[in-house]
Amino acid sequence: MPLPFALLVFGVAAVSIFLLDSAFFVVGKFPPFIYRLRDFLLVAGMALLLPSLAASRLVEKRNVTRALSHVFWGIVAITILIGMAKVVGNLNDADNLLFDSSRLFFTTTVASLLVASLTLALWPQVRSLIYYKSKRDTARIFYLLVIAGGIYIGYRIVAGINFGNFFSGGAIAKNLAFILIFFMVLNGSRHTWIRHLNRRQKWATFWLSAVALALTIATLREVGNDRYAEYSIALSSFVSTSFLFFAIYCGMTLFTLLLQLPTAGLFDEKMREIQTLRELSSSIISELELDNLVRLITEKAMQVTKAEAVWLELLDEKSGKLQLAGAINLTEEESAALDLDLKHGITGWIFQHRQPILVNEIEADERTAYLRKWKGNIAALIGVPLLSKGRPLGVLFSAKRDPWSFDQFDRDMLQAFANQAAVAIDNARLWQESLEKERLAQELRVAHDAQMKLLPKRMPVLPSLEVAAIAITANEVGGDYHDFFEYPGRLGVVIGDVSGKGPAAAFHMAEMKGIIESYSRIYHSPREILIHANAALYRSIESSAFVSLIYAQIDYERQEMLYSRAGHCPIIFVHAHEPPRVLQPDGIALGLDNGELFDKMITEDRIQLQRDDVLIFYTDGVTEAMNEQSREFEESRLVELAAMLEGKNSQEILQAIVEAVRRFVGQAKSHDDYTVVVLKIK
Repeated sequence: MPLPFALLVFGVAAVSIFLLDSAFFVVGKFPPFIYRLRDFLLVAGMALLLPSLAASRLVEKRNVTRALSHVFWGIVAITILIGMAKVVGNLNDADNLLFDSSRLFFTTTVASLLVASLTLALWPQVRSLIYYKSKRDTARIFYLLVIAGGIYIGYRIVAGINFGNFFSGGAIAKNLAFILIFFMVLNGSRHTWIRHLNRRQKWATFWLSAVALALTIATLREVGNDRYAEYSIALSSFVSTSFLFFAIYCGMTLFTLLLQLPTAGLFDEKMREIQTLRELSSSIISELELDNLVRLITEKAMQVTKAEAVWLELLDEKSGKLQLAGAINLTEEESAALDLDLKHGITGWIFQHRQPILVNEIEADERTAYLRKWKGNIAALIGVPLLSKGRPLGVLFSAKRDPWSFDQFDRDMLQAFANQAAVAIDNARLWQESLEKERLAQELRVAHDAQMKLLPKRMPVLPSLEVAAIAITANEVGGDYHDFFEYPGRLGVVIGDVSGKGPAAAFHMAEMKGIIESYSRIYHSPREILIHANAALYRSIESSAFVSLIYAQIDYERQEMLYSRAGHCPIIFVHAHEPPRVLQPDGIALGLDNGELFDKMITEDRIQLQRDDVLIFYTDGVTEAMNEQSREFEESRLVELAAMLEGKNSQEILQAIVEAVRRFVGQAKSHDDYTVVVLKIK
């Protein structure tokens, strides 16, 4: 059920119960059957609202710090509300009960309903913390807690147990309370999210948990007052039970944090180093120039290990010998005197065993003692092999002046970096080979053929619509895409432009075709199709790429067009005897955002169509086509041209646009692909 509707239903139920309570206030006591009936209605209303709250966007399911903030401020709000109810109701006298005064009655009534509602809203947030990085049995244990809580509260309602003590009400109530607390403790131990907090966040969470624990205990004591149970056993039991669990969860959170705080600084340092490794690996993996790559590897290796000297020895595959490819803080004499024998010394040992080595006292290890004579100012050394598919490419060394200045983590970090470096070196060499053998040209030709097969082989033949389209590529492979999807009573039209050129653009074009074709069979709304297409594309496309696109649905029976635009060029709409209009609904390109911004920005517009109306779809290669003076064709020129084509059919309009672009460009070399689709209503 949508959250607004669920809130409306719960609000109506709460107001109805409030009015019923006000009526019985005159009597001074609720009839027993009415008392239980209203309690069950309250429980049913909250049970109806809870799934809608849990499924809403208000619940933080990924951001731990926000979820913790929501829980903390929710507890603070409830505590303040309870305190205000006590002050307003003038509850300093412990003997005051619910029906002593109208002020006390109405204060207790409003406070009970509001506190129960806020407590209910806290549960989905707490559940998201419990489920974070959940194990196989996490959901089962949580549901057992919910079931045990429901049984416990239901029994108190049926039995009319209105005492604040959790274990009061006889043997059954006591056993149910023990079972409930058992599951509270099990769920209270779910703190996987703590591991993913940095040191500052852990300290902040520690103090917030301490404050929250004090507030939950204070609220628990206040809600145990007889007047809340006298008003509603259901609400007082629900709030008391919930805050008992919140107190247990806060207490166990404090205990867990106490165990982890002493090592939080070390954890943060290692996480920073791992993040640095990821960034450094990403920076080298895309470099294809071998000389630049070697320089990057040595520089980044020094950053990874905070070393004072780094050198990289690479195997020349043609000669079978090692060469000093790059070095930092080695003199010319040291570089010339370096032992590059594959069968001797530390390099030979690493090549033979294909394992990393860590030596914190060079003189004490017979494999490295000779290095002291070669470079006297180093005392600790790490050497790691560069392996590609088990094949050694070289050895990367990192050295420091002070003994015992490296640890196993430094060695593992350098080895992980070397693994990425080996892949990058292999890629760079393969790239150079592909250039030499002109494999790239062949790949482009193959990609061009594949791309052409993706475009429509024929234009749709429809009784009420003329269709014409053309796609022209500036190079062997482009990123423009258009397609048509015929369905009963309607035609889907899509046109898009993938950022970039070459095989990558063609690949994304093929991917986009599959995504749009799949979702267009499921959803009728262009906006829905683009929202789901963006979500699918964002998971697979690289961060530097994106796709601009328009999707339109032409409905023959209703004579209308629904359309949405994802950052693409607008549609030019020509209506008989009227100036052309530019249709440009809001939207951003696909693949730029995970959906939070995209879903808000994308809109869907509707326009009525009549006979002889013309719709012109195009890519930016049309308006950005340049002539010899580096002037662009521009959108305004295309709009003016569209106004002059009245009375022509779709194919004639298309040919006129293409010819106008060709004349404008003249002898200048085309620098971009362009696609034009023309629809005319018969």
